[in-house]
Amino acid sequence: MRIISIACLFVLIGCTAQQTVPSENAELKYNPKAAEINVQLGANYIASKNYLAADEKLQRALKQNPKYSKAYWVYAILQEKLEQIDIAEEYYRKAIQIDAKDSAGMYNYATFLCRHKRYQESVKYYRQTLADPLYPSRAAAFLRAGLCAMEIPDYEAAEYFLKETVSLQNDQRVALYQLAKLSFNTNDLVQAKQHMTKFESVSEHTVNSLWLAYQIDHKLGNNSSAQRYADSLRQHYPDSKEAKLLAESVDESTDR
Repeated sequence: MRIISIACLFVLIGCTAQQTVPSENAELKYNPKAAEINVQLGANYIASKNYLAADEKLQRALKQNPKYSKAYWVYAILQEKLEQIDIAEEYYRKAIQIDAKDSAGMYNYATFLCRHKRYQESVKYYRQTLADPLYPSRAAAFLRAGLCAMEIPDYEAAEYFLKETVSLQNDQRVALYQLAKLSFNTNDLVQAKQHMTKFESVSEHTVNSLWLAYQIDHKLGNNSSAQRYADSLRQHYPDSKEAKLLAESVDESTDR
């Protein structure tokens, strides 16, 4: 009798298990909360480069809430990581169609476009992102918009975006360097020098900034300052293309 009872117990446990394990279809029914959790898990997996797990979580989220724009643009980020550029763009566009007020989705699409050298389109979507006064990462959006406008080049737009970046974050060294570069490119040397001085107050020099600083002071006729930049460039970056350009510019001025 005891053997029979134990056997019956196992049968009952088996039956109970079969009844309580949900089917895959049940798990993928409309469930906005579960979709949010899966999108966050998917984003975490992308960050850790576990793309297979990310794909599984995001596919679930898309089925659990087909109207959740974040699921689409996070999936687009994954597809770009996988070098599926056309699919990535398709999902970015779907995200925007679902929710045109999703500023984070707009920002990520603008960044995608800039990364793929579609600069004018990119600036358009950055502008839409920045039209949201409550977008939390405004300084980053202004900076990226400025960098993208520099590539067009649209110096008027770039100057606006970069100055807005600095107004929000006055120690933003990339924006200060780009403003110095922009002013130099438009031959506003006094303004270029001012931006470079601000850059130097918040950042160590790079090879690019040393070369730019040398060019600004050289054109302004600040010979001793230009010489210091030249010496530093030769000392710290002797094999750089900028050091080669410096040598060529010195040779040309000597020949004259």
